Amino acid sequence: MNLVPIDYIIQATAYLALYKESAGKTYHLTDLNPCTDTEVYELFVGELYKKYQKVMYQCY
Repeated sequence: MNLVPIDYIIQATAYLALYKESAGKTYHLTDLNPCTDTEVYELFVGELYKKYQKVMYQCY
């Protein structure tokens, strides 16, 4: 899964907008080392579990 930081996208888009040779061309702004689906899944589950634990502790 290819997730790219928004700061990178904005910076690259601004650069390409001012670069004359980029006119009329297509660019794919991607991560050279994308996360696997499993890594993204584990990240989301880990974050969700942490939030769920916080809510449970607040109830007691």
